[in-house]
Amino acid sequence: MRGGAAIRICRDASVVLDFSNPASKVSAVNHCRILIVVGRGVALRLIEIHTGAEAHGSLRNLGMELLLDPQSRLEHLRLQKDSADAVHVTSIGATLDRDSQYRACYAALGGNVARLDINIRLAAPNTEAVLHSVAAVGAGIADISSVMDHASPHSCSRQLFKNVVGGRGRVVNQGRVIVREGAVKSDSHQLFRALLLSPRAEADAKPELEIFADDVQCGHGTAIGALDEDALFYLRSRGIPEDEAKMLLIRAFLAEGIEGFGYEQTRNSLMSELEGALMSAVNTSR
Repeated sequence: MRGGAAIRICRDASVVLDFSNPASKVSAVNHCRILIVVGRGVALRLIEIHTGAEAHGSLRNLGMELLLDPQSRLEHLRLQKDSADAVHVTSIGATLDRDSQYRACYAALGGNVARLDINIRLAAPNTEAVLHSVAAVGAGIADISSVMDHASPHSCSRQLFKNVVGGRGRVVNQGRVIVREGAVKSDSHQLFRALLLSPRAEADAKPELEIFADDVQCGHGTAIGALDEDALFYLRSRGIPEDEAKMLLIRAFLAEGIEGFGYEQTRNSLMSELEGALMSAVNTSR
């Protein structure tokens, strides 16, 4: 498939983009570009779903451009759950105009290689970008790189990355924050956290700050480790089986990543997808 779509949103709406690869005995390649313009004062909820059946290899190559007019709001929920032999590459670029807000929650749950590149430009005053990413993998690579570009004064950004990795899985998170010259009063923070369920699991984090302005607030933090043995012991001492206790702790760890996004039904569906991926990650860690 080769093609794309250009969409202008003129009133409050919800849009679902569903990309699926059916089972096939031959390799499949998909190239697509999406342009979405959110009009002045409009609120959009965008739900993006990527799934794939077992296939003889597949490549999905997607480019998405998001333009937010003044005073607009975009909430972007993205689920990527391709087959185990799939290669998934997506590039997302978002440009925010005055008083606009972009809130995104990305979930990576499968694929041989899943790479997501995000570039968010806070191009005018009083703009806000909130980016949450959750990943649950037991094999393959989930790679996300983000650039948060504060190009104007009085802009705010928050990034939270939560990862659970089992088996021989690997996650890579690279978050870069740029504060341009003159972008005073910029406020930015990013946090990377990962749980490793196996000695062969790997998590790599590379936060970056480039600051060319005074009077700003910027920070970052990284924490990578195993499940808390004291918390696990506490749950087991209350009669909870080990596997169930582990799942309770992992669910609680990931819940922060999806909290506050979408409707309750949407969050419950996303958590169900996460739990399915978690079971696979836990099983591959034994």
